[in-house]
Amino acid sequence: MKDQVMQALYNSLFGGKSGELYTVIEGPQAGAKAYFGSESACSQPQLAECFAALRQNRPASGEIVKTELGPVFCEQVKPLPRLCICGGGHISLPLSQISVLLGFSVTVIDDREEFANAERFPWADEVLCGDFPGCIGRFQGGENDYYVVVTRGHAHDRHCL
Repeated sequence: MKDQVMQALYNSLFGGKSGELYTVIEGPQAGAKAYFGSESACSQPQLAECFAALRQNRPASGEIVKTELGPVFCEQVKPLPRLCICGGGHISLPLSQISVLLGFSVTVIDDREEFANAERFPWADEVLCGDFPGCIGRFQGGENDYYVVVTRGHAHDRHCL
């Protein structure tokens, strides 16, 4: 059942969604987990009601709450922030490197193969080459996504917005 909790957590995070993870840290139920996000799961179904009641109180991330199950560690879990850089020119190179260092997942888009390739942006998670509207549509923005529009000569900025 713990695998179901981790699978729900994985699916939410890689779907760009946030959630809450609760773990009993002491007592007979130690290790029991529940995740609430775009998918929800509980390692021990008989405890699901207790975890759901705890969730109603909205504990802070990092807080340990005393419950009938024992102390429960509460975590807010968020996907990596994602940055979509529209344009693969000279501004995008250092911007993408700095963004990776700051913990962003980076996607670079350009309509020219010589500027949109993995050799030019080896640290990027994704490099898309094609027309800007089509590529941006594949990015699927979410609550934790950011965009920088720096197309050559600003020629395609309007298409990116």
